[in-house]
Amino acid sequence: MGRRYFTPHFILFVRHRKDQDPWRLGLAVSKKVGNAVQRNRIKRVVREFFRLHQDRVPSGIDYVVIPKRNVQAFDLAYEQVAKDLGTLIFSQISGRVASSETNGL
Repeated sequence: MGRRYFTPHFILFVRHRKDQDPWRLGLAVSKKVGNAVQRNRIKRVVREFFRLHQDRVPSGIDYVVIPKRNVQAFDLAYEQVAKDLGTLIFSQISGRVASSETNGL
């Protein structure tokens, strides 16, 4: 079963897998966000965050990132993405992974 997390710019779906294979990333950027140039920019910035932090992201988890409708692609800076997603992944989700491993889940 997965969980949803909300940030000012994104909705993050997280699903734990039984295996400990590397994490996987999915992006769902709707046309409601903007034209192709804007959608691709958002995807590039999110992928860059995961690329730069790939060693810190917990394995055995599937992530799906969906930008909210009000996200302005050209105003979205890497720092905002790192703040939004980094806070969730490195504190809340990592803590849940560690607690589920100690509980035997």
